[in-house]
Amino acid sequence: MSNCVNLKMNYFELFELMPAPRVDPSGLQSRYFELQRKYHPDHFTDATEEDQQEALQMSSVVNQAYKTLKSPELTLAYFLGTCGMMQEDEKYSLPNDFLMEMMELNELAEENPAQLASEAGNTIQKLETEANIILSKVGKETLYEQDLVALKEYYFKKKYLKRILERNED
Repeated sequence: MSNCVNLKMNYFELFELMPAPRVDPSGLQSRYFELQRKYHPDHFTDATEEDQQEALQMSSVVNQAYKTLKSPELTLAYFLGTCGMMQEDEKYSLPNDFLMEMMELNELAEENPAQLASEAGNTIQKLETEANIILSKVGKETLYEQDLVALKEYYFKKKYLKRILERNED
């Protein structure tokens, strides 16, 4: 994971975690409360205006970091971003065979909406099984660029599937 770069305020460093595509949620909430106690603006009422402003900014960063790290999808996207593998609001081109499969799911949504959830669930399960093979390496082996590319593709495929399911719920 040596290809990961440090950002101005790295969420993993802030929460004293090893950069990884998944975060163990145990201890995350207690670290969040620790950081909030340290940076909460109410603790800086007697400080200079500059220190108050810095505390307000840090409190905001802590909130955003916690929101990111407690969500598996956001954590994965953030991790890939720290590794230079993903840009904010990136438009990713999914493979044609996957897009063809999604066209079939969209048609199924029109013909048989009840079956869509089952079919999409099966596809998500298959994607997660493939991703878990890579994720099982974390902490034991180095993730190589092809692993990061595969995780990125997993992220965008799952996001696409979730959009189809959300549209079907409306």
